[in-house]
Amino acid sequence: MVSAVLWVLLWVLGGSEAQRSLPSCQPDIYAQLRELRTQVEAVRIECGDAPVVAFTASLVDAGHGHYGPFNTNAVLVLRNVLTNRGNAYSPTTGLFSAPVAGLYFFSFSSLSAGAQPCGVGLYRNAERVATACDHSAPATAHSAGNAAVLWLKAGDRVSLQLGAGAMAIDDSSLRQTTFTGFLVSLT
Repeated sequence: MVSAVLWVLLWVLGGSEAQRSLPSCQPDIYAQLRELRTQVEAVRIECGDAPVVAFTASLVDAGHGHYGPFNTNAVLVLRNVLTNRGNAYSPTTGLFSAPVAGLYFFSFSSLSAGAQPCGVGLYRNAERVATACDHSAPATAHSAGNAAVLWLKAGDRVSLQLGAGAMAIDDSSLRQTTFTGFLVSLT
């Protein structure tokens, strides 16, 4: 009886020669899970866990309005926020503050009327990086626009500045004076 029990235990624990020589028909689920985890981590590293950062603002939210002219450059504060994912644009100060380091795209446009020139600069911190202006002869309207791709560090500030003597006008239904920006990539 003891030898029969030993024989069964040896057979269960060791398996037969035929069992050891047959390939397993069932996949190694743990190896597949490890491979899947490795692939997911690679995608996370490649894509990053990038926050969504995007905004668009226009000068006025109701009716008609203007900003300027001033004797010196002045930050152009666009109070009508259409989109502000990530809350990086402040309609109180007119400043965009980069929440993370990365590559950002910005575009802006401005409209002026009559004898007032249209002149707006895009600034990263205190450095002007792009300008849009129209100083043609007095006309019904002057418009200008420009765009830039900027590498920003976390905390860098981007703003529009209205040039000295320039004016920006807007109509809430037309949105002619605008500022847009969004995060393109973390790398």
